[in-house]
Amino acid sequence: MTKDREHLWYALLLIVVVTAAAYAPTLQNGFTNWDDNQMVTDNPMIRSISPANIIRIFSSMHYGHYHPLVVLSYALEFNFFHIEPWIYHFTNLFIHILNSLLVFWFIRSLRGGLGIPLAAALLFATHPLHVESVAWVTERKDLLYSFFYFLALIAYVKYVRTNRKTFLFYAGLAFLCSLLSKAMAVTLPVVLLLIDFLLRRKIDRNSLVEKFPFLALSFLFGVLVLYATYPVKSQIAGASFGFDNILIAFHGLLFYGGKFLFPLDLSSLYPYPGRPGDPLPLTYTIAPYIVFGILALLALSFKKTRVPFFCAALYVVTVSPVLQLTRVGGVIAADRFVYFPVLGLILGVLEGGAWLVRKNPEWAAVLTRVGVAALAAVILVLSILTWQRTQVWRDSLSLWNDVARQYPGVAILYNNRGFAYADRREFKKALDDYSQGLALAGDDWRLLFNSANALRELGAHQEALAQYDRAVVQYPTNADIYYYRGLTHHSLGRMQQAIDDYSQALKLNPGRVEAFVNRGSVYAEMKDYERALADFNSALTLDPDGADVYFNRGALLRILGRPDEALIDFTQALELEPRNVKTLNFRGMTFFGKGEFDRAIEDYGRALDIEPSNPGLYNNRGAAFYQKRAFQKAIADYSVALSLSPNTVDALTNRAFAYFASQKPGLARIDMAALRKLNVWIDPRLIELAAQK
Repeated sequence: MTKDREHLWYALLLIVVVTAAAYAPTLQNGFTNWDDNQMVTDNPMIRSISPANIIRIFSSMHYGHYHPLVVLSYALEFNFFHIEPWIYHFTNLFIHILNSLLVFWFIRSLRGGLGIPLAAALLFATHPLHVESVAWVTERKDLLYSFFYFLALIAYVKYVRTNRKTFLFYAGLAFLCSLLSKAMAVTLPVVLLLIDFLLRRKIDRNSLVEKFPFLALSFLFGVLVLYATYPVKSQIAGASFGFDNILIAFHGLLFYGGKFLFPLDLSSLYPYPGRPGDPLPLTYTIAPYIVFGILALLALSFKKTRVPFFCAALYVVTVSPVLQLTRVGGVIAADRFVYFPVLGLILGVLEGGAWLVRKNPEWAAVLTRVGVAALAAVILVLSILTWQRTQVWRDSLSLWNDVARQYPGVAILYNNRGFAYADRREFKKALDDYSQGLALAGDDWRLLFNSANALRELGAHQEALAQYDRAVVQYPTNADIYYYRGLTHHSLGRMQQAIDDYSQALKLNPGRVEAFVNRGSVYAEMKDYERALADFNSALTLDPDGADVYFNRGALLRILGRPDEALIDFTQALELEPRNVKTLNFRGMTFFGKGEFDRAIEDYGRALDIEPSNPGLYNNRGAAFYQKRAFQKAIADYSVALSLSPNTVDALTNRAFAYFASQKPGLARIDMAALRKLNVWIDPRLIELAAQK
C-alpha cells in the first residue's frame, strides 16, 4: 500500500469515527410526535413489502409529498424490526456517514488533494445544523435525497473528466433516485452547469442538450410538488406571495449563513416574526442590501478565480426552493432545509483559508499549522454541540420544551407538547398546554380537537363534545373530528349520533377503517346485525391484515350462531396478533360452545400464559374442566379466580357446582353462603342440590 493510499484510508476512517461519535446519542432516542407518527408508527403504507404494496408506495402521495424511496426504506425496516426506534435512527446515522464520505469524494474529484476534502467532510459531518435531519426519523428524506444527489454530482464530474457517456447515464439514474427521495433535488441541472463553469468546460449547445433529460425530470417533479402542496384551490389561495416574501428570502440566505458560522440557539421551529399583518423587523429590510454587497465582493474576485462564485452559487441555488418566496406553513426557516446547501458555505470558508495561505508563501507553514489547529478545535466544538443537540430529540417532550425555552409565544408548540403529555396519559397537563395554545391562537382547530380528545379520556364527555363542535366549525371537512366525536357519542350511549358522525367521517375519508369498525360495533349493539356485518366486511376489504376487524366480525358471527365462521375469523386474527388475550378468550368460548373442551382449555391456557392475573380466564377454563368432569382442576381454577377477585358471582356459583359434583357439599354450602351475603340471585339448581345433600 502506497503512502498516499494509506493516508486516504486513514482519512475515511477518521470521518466515520468522528461522525459516529458525534451522533451516538441518537441511537438512544425514540420517536417524536412531529410527523414520526405519520411517517412510521401509524403509517399503514410501511406495514408490507409485498409487490402490491410497493406499487402502492410508488403510485401514491404521502402526506402531501412524493418520496417513495423514503417510505420504502421505512417499510424494509418495519418488515425486519417492526417499531424499534433504534434501527430507524441507526439507518439515518448510517446514511449521514455515507453522505460525509461522499462529500470527501465529491470535493476530491473537483479539486484534488486530501486536506480540504477531509476538512469539508468533517465539517459537514459534525455541524449542528445537520442534527435535525439526522436525529429526526421523519427527515430521512434529506439524507436520502442528498445521498443520491452526491452520487449524481460525482458521476457527472467523472463524465466531464473522461467524456464517457456511461457516467452521464449514472448521473441521471442517481438524479432520478434523488427526486424519488425528495423533490428538493430539482436544483441539480443548475448545479451541473455550475460544475461546467468551475471546471472551465465550454457551455454550448451540446452541453445544454445533454442536460435536457435532467431538466425534464426537474420539471416533472416540480409539477408533482405543486400538485402535492396545492391540490385544491383553497390551498393555492392560502399560499401568499408579496414583497415581504422577497425580503424573507434574502433574510433566509443571511439567517442560514449566520447559523452556519455561529450554530447557537438552534430550534426545531423558527416562527414568523411578530403577528400576522405586522411589518417585518429592520433586519429583513436591510437583508437585500447585505446580500447585494456580498455579491459585489464576489464580482471583484470573478476575473481571478471562479471558486468563490461557485461556492456562493452552490449555496444559493440549492437552498432557493425553501427560501419561502411563497409562504407555506408557519415557519420562516428550518435547519433541515440546508442539509445539502451548507456544503457551499463549508467549501467557501475552506477555499478562503487555502487562498490566504497561497497569498502569503513566506508564512505558509505557520498559517497551515495554525489553520489545522483551528480547524481541529472547531470540529471538536461542533461535535460537542452536535452531541448536545441530538439529545433535544430524545422524545417529544424534550423537543417541545426546547422550543418553549426560545419561542414561548408560539401556539403550535403547546399543541405538540400537549400531545406529548397525552401520549404519557398526563391529560391534565395536556389540557393546560392546549389552553395556553388556544389563548394565543384563538379557535385553532388542532388545539380544539386535541383538547376535546383529552377531555374525552378524562371522562368529561359533555365538555369534549363542546370542543369537537367548535373544532368542526373551524374545519368542517376533517374526518378525524367527526370520528372522535362519534366515539364520544358512543360512550354516552347516543347510538344514532355516533352512527351519523362515523358516517360523515367515512363520507370525507372512505378509507378510514376504524370508522367502519366502530360503526359496525354500534350497529351490533343496536342488533342491526346485517349492517354491522356489512361494515366489518368493508373494513376487511380496506385492511385485510386488520386483526381487530377479524375479531369484531368473529364476535358478531358468534352472536349470529355461526361458530365455524367465527372460529375462522378468530384464528385469522390470532395469526396476525398471536398474543391477543381477548381473541384467545373468545375463540376459547366458541370452542366451548361447540363442545370442543380440550381446544377451549388450550386457548384459555395460552391466554393465561400472557395474562396470568385475569380471573375471568380462570373461571372460563374451570368451566371447560368441569364439562370434562375434571372437577379438581375446575375447583383449582375457580379458586384462583376468587383469590384474584373474591366477589366474582360466576366463580362462586361454578365452584359450588364443582364441590357438589366432587362430593364436597359442605364446601359448596360455604360458597352459597358467600353468594347470599352478596345479596345476589342464586341458581335454583344449587338450592336443589343443597337440599338433597
